[in-house]
Amino acid sequence: MSKPRGVVEPSMVAVSVNEYVGDVSRAGYYEGHGVAHFRAGHRYEGGFSKGKMSGTGRYQWVDGIVYEGDFVDNVATGVGKYTWPDGATYVGDVRRGLRHGRGVQAFADGRVKYDGEWKDGMRHGIGVLTFDPDGYARYTGEWRDDQKHGTGSMRYTSGNVYEGGWACDQKNGRGVMSWPDSGEKYEGDWVDGKPHGSGTHTWERIGDSEDAYWFNTKNSYTGQFAAGMRQGYGQFAYANGSGYDGYWYADKKHGAGAYVFEDGSVFKGQFLDDRPVIAPDGSAPFEPTDHLRLDVADLMSEAEQVRDDEPATSLDFTLKRYSSELRAVYRRAAVAAATAAGRMPANPEKAVPLSVPGFVRLMRRAGVAGADVTVATLARAAHPAWRDLPAVRAVGYRQGWQFLAGDIDAQTMRDKAVVATRQLAKRQMTWMRQWPELDNCVTDQPEQATAMIVKRLAALDLA
Repeated sequence: MSKPRGVVEPSMVAVSVNEYVGDVSRAGYYEGHGVAHFRAGHRYEGGFSKGKMSGTGRYQWVDGIVYEGDFVDNVATGVGKYTWPDGATYVGDVRRGLRHGRGVQAFADGRVKYDGEWKDGMRHGIGVLTFDPDGYARYTGEWRDDQKHGTGSMRYTSGNVYEGGWACDQKNGRGVMSWPDSGEKYEGDWVDGKPHGSGTHTWERIGDSEDAYWFNTKNSYTGQFAAGMRQGYGQFAYANGSGYDGYWYADKKHGAGAYVFEDGSVFKGQFLDDRPVIAPDGSAPFEPTDHLRLDVADLMSEAEQVRDDEPATSLDFTLKRYSSELRAVYRRAAVAAATAAGRMPANPEKAVPLSVPGFVRLMRRAGVAGADVTVATLARAAHPAWRDLPAVRAVGYRQGWQFLAGDIDAQTMRDKAVVATRQLAKRQMTWMRQWPELDNCVTDQPEQATAMIVKRLAALDLA
């Protein structure tokens, strides 16, 4: 919420009386009670002493601003009330025509009000600024030169609360910000209204969810911030027990760090844009501790977020198209690793822990040195001799594997399969013409050919 602008006090003009009606002393001075009309159009009614406005009076400027209160030697000084044409008012201490001391400023909208200390017409000292008639949304604290400055508390209409340091009307210094609706809280350094420096941000929700399940979640980050984002070194603790310890940039894991999973396994190495990095030379991206569970479903959900018109740099679209194949490849590799280690579970269909070194070796065999992984790549790594399988040599299968491997696109796969099928048909016709007894079967009419073949087979003695 922007700070409502204050109003400016009217300036007392040099007394130049055009008309006076009232008491006069023997010496000819205005004395006692009187009414003065000034050449500029202003009007004063009240006490006079030795020709000057003194005591209690009412001064109205030509533009409609009115002051009612104490005067000393032609200047509003003491206690009084200002009223502006738009309905704004000030009641309190006045010095030399300016709000000075203790006073209450009510703004024209009737909602915003300041109650506190003033200095030379500006909020200065301790005061409370309210933003609604009930006083729910308000700032309570220190002011300097009409701006929040020092220590103060701000409660917003949303219910969010900030307590801490201020400078130049912005959150600055150490402070605590709470978001009750989302269960968030930040405690730490602020610069120009944003977390900047060191601090702790927590997310905690306790209660009933919409489906009546009880939940208790708490995430927390402790570390460095820059312009409101996690940046620099920091530690993030997740509600499920996992965590990250390392460097951040623009709210993402970036640089050297270690990610600890719920089961205690650790990824340790370099991170880029919130993800671990595999070295260009294909070396292990982490210093593994025990084992890693490959979450294929998570990979699939990430693939679905990639726009169709964007290159799949993190995951190949093949992951979406062939999720079952990918699961089978992973299960095959995991089962093989578990069997070799003598740790084969009773139910192989369940997720089998695959060691980090084992998975890295799988990637190395596949020639993977980046983040691009396809089903065909994993299949070749898990079964390098796939090209020698009999089915792969069949017409159509070879082209299908080339497509899955990413060597050709779908249209090229279809075209090659059609050409290969036609070539096979020609070879079969040439082969069959070498059999005189089959000449009559060589025809472009499928129904006729079928009838001939059935007739000849029936005539054969197959007993």
